[in-house]
Amino acid sequence: MARELLEETGVIVSGAPRLFGIYSNFEAYPGDHIVLFVIDHWRRERIPKPNAEIIEQSFFARDELPHSLTPGAGRRLNELFDKVDQSTTW
Repeated sequence: MARELLEETGVIVSGAPRLFGIYSNFEAYPGDHIVLFVIDHWRRERIPKPNAEIIEQSFFARDELPHSLTPGAGRRLNELFDKVDQSTTW
């Protein structure tokens, strides 16, 4: 996970990640699982250049999220920050 974060976002993990949830959406992607970790301590020293895997990446304030945010990502933010009951479906 730390290697992927560094490669794809430039984030260097400096604390232990916390497992937040394991999700699935078999209607959209049969057999797919999404594992969400929370990382409280990190830094970013560089922004990786776009590549075949990641075309664009950004950080946003919660009140400035893009309109293209997926419904699943929106639900996860509500679970994390608003203490909404957690689902197992992405």
